[in-house]
This record gives sequence, C-alpha cells and structure tokens, in this order.
Amino acid sequence: MNQATQTMMTAIEDNTGHPIEFWIGMIRKSGIVEFEEITQTLISKYQLNPIMAEYIAKKAKGPETVIK
Repeated sequence: MNQATQTMMTAIEDNTGHPIEFWIGMIRKSGIVEFEEITQTLISKYQLNPIMAEYIAKKAKGPETVIK
C-alpha cells in the first residue's frame, strides 16, 4: 500500500470513527450502485467531506471506477 493510500485510510478512520471497510460494507448493503449517488449520500447523510466520499465510493465500486 502506498503512502497516499495509507494516509487517506487513516484520515477516514480518524475523521469518521470507522475504517474504510465499514463504509464500503454499508454502501454495498444499501444497494446504491451509481458513483455519484454513493458520493452524495456519504456527503449529505453522513457529513463526509467530498474527497473522502469520492475515495470511499471509488473503493466500493471497484478498481474500474472512473471519477468524472
């Protein structure tokens, strides 16, 4: 794992109280599949900052996700 990835994962857990695996699991259980909808849900419902929300959404969607 590179330094930038580790830094983001640490920041997510420090700022939300939950590791990225928690957020990915919650997204997958929610049934939301569109990248933008996932991002907006994380921002509006859970008050995550946009950068973290996009990072989590990308990880939940898988490596093929392209951020527009």
